[in-house]
Amino acid sequence: MSLSKPKISVCVATYNQQAYIKDCLLSILMQDYDGEVEIIVGDDHSTDQTAAIVSEIASIYPGRLTVPIRGSNLGAGKNYQDMTRRAAGDYIAHVDGDDYWMPGKLAAQMAHLRSNPGCIAVYSNAHIVDDDGRLIGIFNNTQPEIFDTDYLLRKGNFLNHSSMLYRAEFKDTVLNLSGKFIDYHIHLRLSKHGKLGYINKDLVAYRSGTPTSTIKNIPYTVNDMYWEAITDPEIAPKSETSRLSAQIHFYAYILYNSVRKNRLSYARHWTSRLRAECRGQFGSILARSVLLIFPIFWRSARRKIATLLSGYDFYPRYER
Repeated sequence: MSLSKPKISVCVATYNQQAYIKDCLLSILMQDYDGEVEIIVGDDHSTDQTAAIVSEIASIYPGRLTVPIRGSNLGAGKNYQDMTRRAAGDYIAHVDGDDYWMPGKLAAQMAHLRSNPGCIAVYSNAHIVDDDGRLIGIFNNTQPEIFDTDYLLRKGNFLNHSSMLYRAEFKDTVLNLSGKFIDYHIHLRLSKHGKLGYINKDLVAYRSGTPTSTIKNIPYTVNDMYWEAITDPEIAPKSETSRLSAQIHFYAYILYNSVRKNRLSYARHWTSRLRAECRGQFGSILARSVLLIFPIFWRSARRKIATLLSGYDFYPRYER
């Protein structure tokens, strides 16, 4: 049956994820949300069996999946933008093809948006799983149920992209981003238009370190995109100290990882870049970032000890 006017459009981005895409799509199809849902699968010109698996599921559930033809690889950002452009729902969700949803995910988020009309998007916590779906950790600690741009800048990218559901009237937030971008840039741009919501339940399963992971494969590019997000002039926090806090934490983790991984030339690269781009504040950023390195080392050591003792991990947001 064709869905003429879906209430929710789910955009699934996948590339060479034959081991995971079935779990992802079935978790969406099995949602117990009482409303119409369209599923747009952006297979970004996979070279494995991903396309065949998507086609098989589409034949089992006729009319439920829309699969745009990709003549070439678009890249993650443009793939999501193409699906967003096609989305016909009043709400839009994003899902990475190696992740999957828990039962009741959409229903819980729609209830949150109905109860909080000032929120333009809502996210949730997630648990971390390995390739076999075994629980190995938790994505996040407890967060406020409603927050703003300043909180998001101060805390960094604590949001799980595959948990995002937003009001379609703000889809230009995604469409107007240029070049390569990360999900954090979307979240920050969305926060320009209203509050963001958060559900402190694990409604998503996040697979850590899969072969197609952006953070795993192109960490330096991710850092560039992260910096572009927190320095975006269109992002307007109530206090510029929130943006400064984001820059300090970012640079502190650059220094921390450069020391930990013996990449001192990378630290020099970012030092030169910040000196050029943050001339009036570079001294303060440098001094405060250096002071943060020691607490970061301590937290990292404490987390690793806790992981060894419990076998349960917390997702290291900044450790790139």
